[in-house]
Amino acid sequence: MNNYTINEVLYVIMNKSTSMDWEMTQGMYVFDVTDPVDVMLAYEDYTPADVIDKIKATTIVADGVIDSKVGGTQPRIFYDHLTSPKEFMLFNNEYCAGDHCQIGARITER
Repeated sequence: MNNYTINEVLYVIMNKSTSMDWEMTQGMYVFDVTDPVDVMLAYEDYTPADVIDKIKATTIVADGVIDSKVGGTQPRIFYDHLTSPKEFMLFNNEYCAGDHCQIGARITER
C-alpha cells in the first residue's frame, strides 16, 4: 500500500471515529503535517529518551487505571527514568478519573 491509499483508509476511519479523528487532527496540528500518514511517521522521530535527562523541573506523571491510550507501563517507565523531583499519581475510577481524558470520560456509575 502506498501513503495515498493508507491516508484514504485513515480518513474513512476518522469519519467514523471521533477519537481517531481527534488523534489524527491533533497530530497534524502538533507535528505541522498535512495528512494522517505523516502523523504516524512523525512519531518515529520522537522519543522522550532523548530529552528526559534535561528535565529539571518538578514533574507530575499521571496514569489512569483504565487508560486505554498510554496507561499501564508507559507512564511508570517514564517516571522511573526521571531524575528530577517527581511524583507519580494513579487515578482510579472514582468520579471517572481512571480514563485517559477525564473531561470526556463516560460516567458509568454514580
